[in-house]
Amino acid sequence: MRWFSSKGLQQLAEQTSQYAAGNIAGELKPEEYPKELQPLAGHIQAMAEMIRSFTQESQVASSQVMAAVKQVNKAIVNADTLGGKIHQETAGTQKLAASLLNGASQAKQEIEQVVQTAQTITQVAGGIHQDSIKTRHTAEQGCQAVLEASDAMTAIQQSSTRIEACIQNLTKMAREIDSFLGAIQGISTQTNLLSLNAAIEAARAGEHGRGFAVVAQEIQKLSEASATAASSANGLLAQIDEGVAAAAAAVEEGAKSVENGVKAMQEADGSLKEILAASSQIEDQLSEASAARQSQLAATTGASDTLNDMAQMCEQAALHIDEVVGSIADQERHLAETRNMGNLLAKVAKSLVDTTQKITLVTISPEMQNQIQRLKEQLTALAREQSLLSLEPAVHKTVLSGFLQTHANLEAIWSNNLEGEFIVSLPPAGIANAGSREWFQEAAEGKIYVSAAYVSAISHKPCVTIAVPISGAGGRIGVLGADVSVA
Repeated sequence: MRWFSSKGLQQLAEQTSQYAAGNIAGELKPEEYPKELQPLAGHIQAMAEMIRSFTQESQVASSQVMAAVKQVNKAIVNADTLGGKIHQETAGTQKLAASLLNGASQAKQEIEQVVQTAQTITQVAGGIHQDSIKTRHTAEQGCQAVLEASDAMTAIQQSSTRIEACIQNLTKMAREIDSFLGAIQGISTQTNLLSLNAAIEAARAGEHGRGFAVVAQEIQKLSEASATAASSANGLLAQIDEGVAAAAAAVEEGAKSVENGVKAMQEADGSLKEILAASSQIEDQLSEASAARQSQLAATTGASDTLNDMAQMCEQAALHIDEVVGSIADQERHLAETRNMGNLLAKVAKSLVDTTQKITLVTISPEMQNQIQRLKEQLTALAREQSLLSLEPAVHKTVLSGFLQTHANLEAIWSNNLEGEFIVSLPPAGIANAGSREWFQEAAEGKIYVSAAYVSAISHKPCVTIAVPISGAGGRIGVLGADVSVA
């Protein structure tokens, strides 16, 4: 009995030493020991189960913490990179805001000058408008004066026509008087001849013809006086003819001058009417231009007010950007602290993983090694199938579901694109992105990855992860992975 006890104690000591060395894969069966050692073996077995359970949960927790820390650190790096870009862009925005502020200030000054210029132009345009109105009034008065002068010239022309008619009548009368004087001269010549004949006859009569001779002499004198008077009247009539001819010539020239004056007045009237029409048109245009300039002035004034508001908003924006720059600097400082904390957590998680991995929960038998090798080859062949190259979720789900159903020792199977996003995961993955996982990084680089045995976060039992690249004609396009149960 003592020998049996010593042998049982030795066997129990060897098993306990394996547990103490961290290898708790072996199972201790208390019923195989002597009765006096069974209680102790039961306690050791219970302690081994507790250590095994604690180790499994610790490995699951440590692996989850490690994965979470990697994911957080990746997010922190991305946030830090994004913060750097935001800092640069904010600095550029700050410079842009300063440039906008300077531009708005300069634009404000230029708009103020434009407003002053517009006011001056409006005043000048108003003066031109008033001058145009005065010009139109003057043109109207000139047009009225030309109209009156034209009427006067027309009256003069009509008077000249009447004078011309009178001169023509006077010339006709002069011609008649001239004919009458010619008749008188003829009568005077005949009377003179008659008196001469009477004197001759009186001389022949002697004493009896003396009285008749006296009468003949008187008749001769009267004939000579008549001839003299007719000659004088003839000279006077010649002078009258010359005067009438001169008057007719003067009237004719006056009529021509009046006619030319009437034409000139008509032309002047037409020109003044054109000037009046142009003045009215210019006045209307100036009126419209004045209204447009008033609108332009109002719009320019409004633009000046808007630019003033924009300048104030730019100042406020610059202040806000300064605050944002300060906040980003604080954020960068907090991110640095968070990154340091993440690094510390990563060290703690790695230490926990390393510590828990020192405890051997399961011993992979040669048969299990062969199963893992066959699964690696089958997954590699599956990753080359043409149907998986499309990366279509529905196709991947069908193919992977069929593979999972035909392999009872698989806990999970999944596929990812090169961004780490899950295309399909059966059952659903506990993470959104596998980019930080070692198996994904190795497979994404074109390597076939087989992990050491660890505790699965799905079943909380030992498993091995296999990951292989999915490659197409253009190179790697994704990752195919599976968890193999080794319990």
